[in-house]
Amino acid sequence: ARSVEGAMLSRLASNPVDALLYCPVSSPEPLPGPEFLGHLPVVVVARRGVLPGKPHVYTDNVKGGYVSTKYLRRLGRRQIAVLMGFWKLEKGFEDPGRLLACLGTPVCGAYSSLDRLEGHRRALGEDRIPISPEMLQASGYDFGSGYEAAKALMARMVPIDAIIAPNDTVAAGVIRFLSEQHVAVPEEISVIGYDDSPVALMTTPTLTSIHQDMRRMGSAAVDLAMDLVRGIAVEDVVVDVSLSIRKSTCGA
Repeated sequence: ARSVEGAMLSRLASNPVDALLYCPVSSPEPLPGPEFLGHLPVVVVARRGVLPGKPHVYTDNVKGGYVSTKYLRRLGRRQIAVLMGFWKLEKGFEDPGRLLACLGTPVCGAYSSLDRLEGHRRALGEDRIPISPEMLQASGYDFGSGYEAAKALMARMVPIDAIIAPNDTVAAGVIRFLSEQHVAVPEEISVIGYDDSPVALMTTPTLTSIHQDMRRMGSAAVDLAMDLVRGIAVEDVVVDVSLSIRKSTCGA
C-alpha cells in the first residue's frame, strides 16, 4: 500500500496543488524522504511522526489509552484486556510480543492502537503492574472483529474483568459475545469503546467511550494548510480526548 501511496503523493507534488491534507495508511514500511514532496505544503492528518519536517495534526491516543485504563483501575478492575485494532494485520502483529516490542519506537506514530497501548502501559506502570501479553488481542475495526476477539480472549481461560476496544463498533461486538455467553456487562466484565460515536448510545448497556473530536482535527488540519500556504510557521496540533462515562462500566 505504501508504494501506491508514495506514487500518488509524487504525482500530486508534480501538479499545481496549493496544499495537501494527507491521511496515511498504517504501515511499518517507510515512505520516501519528505524531500520527494518538494515545497508542496503538506499536513499529515491522524498520524504522528510520519513525515519529518511536515506538520501533523492528530488526537492524543496515548492519553486515550491511559485514561481508559486509569478509569478501570479506579473502579477496581485488575484484569484488563486490550483489543488492538488494525485495518490490515501486518505479518507478526497478531503476536502480542511483537506489539510490545514496538512500543517506544518510531513505528508507533503510524498506528493509533500502538499509541493507545503505550498509554495503557503507563497507567498500569503507575500501579507497578506489567502488561501481560495474554491480555492483548489483535482485531479489526468492525462488529464481527469484536465478537471474534472477545471469543479468542475468553478461550484462553484467563481471568478478565474489563475489555478496552479500539472503537465503539468493536465494543458492540464484544458486548454481543459476552451477552450470548451470559457474562454480565458491566458487573462481571466492564467494556470501554473509543470514538464516542452514535453506536455508544445504541448498545445495551450504553457504552463508556473515549471521545475524540474529529471535527476539531479536520478544522485544525485545514487551518495548518492555510497557514503553510501563507508562509506562516506552524507546529503540530494534538487534539485532546476525554472519557464519556455510561453504563458499560462499574466498580468491581
